[in-house]
Amino acid sequence: MQNKTTRTKSNMNMQRIETATEDQTLRAASRSSNRNRISRVRALITLLALIIVLAGQTHSSAEGPFYALIVNGSPNLLINYDGNHLFVRGFRRTVRAAGAPSGYVRNVPPGTAAWPDRPLNGQEPLTLKQKMTPEQAKPAIERLRQNGGYWKFYCRNTGAGYFEVSRSEATYASVKID
Repeated sequence: MQNKTTRTKSNMNMQRIETATEDQTLRAASRSSNRNRISRVRALITLLALIIVLAGQTHSSAEGPFYALIVNGSPNLLINYDGNHLFVRGFRRTVRAAGAPSGYVRNVPPGTAAWPDRPLNGQEPLTLKQKMTPEQAKPAIERLRQNGGYWKFYCRNTGAGYFEVSRSEATYASVKID
């Protein structure tokens, strides 16, 4: 009888050990499952953050450096100032790059614009928009309304039909005098 009792106790101990081992295995599996779930949630949060950042960039091509654009003034340019922004419209594309100031007269005729290293291409807008005060706008407007009134705009394409201008300044064609 004692053998039977010992075997029963032994079987019960084995069952307890097996149950404890199963519990440990289940806990380990649960921890592993939780780690996987946490990893998936982190990946999803990262993906959502990236989507939000990218969705907020409505003018993707507007991110980047500003480049000098040389505009030669003309009475035919459409120049407006609304109290906050200077708008320059109506300039034409040149067939050549503006080049150095010594080439402005030949390369950038009145009412046209070009980059120093190339002409504007057909996909680039013909409108400039610059935030400025009335005091800053006055000399730009006066100079751009005359033939030979060169103005340098530092701008980038917004992809929304205009160039965003960060700053601008008068520039001058250099002419060789013999």
